[in-house]
Amino acid sequence: MKKILLSSAVVTGLLASSVFAGGGAAWAVAPATPYTLAATDSLYIIDTEGSGIYETTASGEMTLLDLQLNPSTGGFFPAGALNPMDNKAYLVFVDQTNGDDFCYLDQVDVLGGAPAARVQVKGAEEPFDCFGLNIDAAGNALIYGEWDDNSGGPWLDSVWKLNLATGALSDRVDIDTSLFGFTVSPDGQWYGLHDDGTLVQIDSASGASTQLVSTTLNDVYDLKFDSQGTLWFTNNNSSPYQLYSWRAGDSDYTLQGDTSIGGDSSSGLFGPTFVGKSTVTITEEAKAPQLSNTGLNQSVVISAALAGVGLVVVGLLALMLIRRRRHS
Repeated sequence: MKKILLSSAVVTGLLASSVFAGGGAAWAVAPATPYTLAATDSLYIIDTEGSGIYETTASGEMTLLDLQLNPSTGGFFPAGALNPMDNKAYLVFVDQTNGDDFCYLDQVDVLGGAPAARVQVKGAEEPFDCFGLNIDAAGNALIYGEWDDNSGGPWLDSVWKLNLATGALSDRVDIDTSLFGFTVSPDGQWYGLHDDGTLVQIDSASGASTQLVSTTLNDVYDLKFDSQGTLWFTNNNSSPYQLYSWRAGDSDYTLQGDTSIGGDSSSGLFGPTFVGKSTVTITEEAKAPQLSNTGLNQSVVISAALAGVGLVVVGLLALMLIRRRRHS
């Protein structure tokens, strides 16, 4: 199963959109009842062919982040997630240069700087296609992929625990359907998205899937929940490219708007999404005074110092009382 990549015309539009770095673009279509992000959060969309990561804030403003990505020659980025433990973006890269698909993991600082060295995700057998990545609030990662067990039958669909540092996989759960996106809700439920936009819920123990929303969307990628329980994903409608949302209990998706760049509906942004703290929030948190050796911020240090002074005063008073009793 191979994902359809963006056309060269769209890629040209994305590359030319760097004029929006610093802000300026916004969702062009306003649905009747769109969902909103928390004020301190942002929606991030990855250009599958590697031209960049775009951040859309709760106000709807879209910005091309000034980031370096590892080369995407001979492959593409089908998924990504923001790790709330280190505020780094982890991007899945599928390398197709050798005729088969091999899965890798990149680590990118959304505040800038060079990406970490690419780490290979080791499947039970090779080759290994990976299409969905989720990182929870505690930094635990799950990855979805398809792999060949060399039995001569169809490829298997599975979800593994993923070590973000080493790429090692463990605790495989085989599921009964092929996906293009995989994620976990804030309450721990597993969800998947088919290529045509069909949404399913997956039993994390048995791997059995239950259909929730059936659509005729063209082509979708990975999907992500935000902290409020809203699901986000993009759809390739060619003109324009669209952003959708969904919440548990909804019978259909909500069209949030299109992701056109520069007002040109024929040149839009379409790719995997992830949700997390905005770059402004991350920057402000990084400015908080910290001790280099402990990581404690200034308020903690002051509280500890005051507590220490208080103990000294109590000790002196006790010593004075003891001396008075001895001389009485």
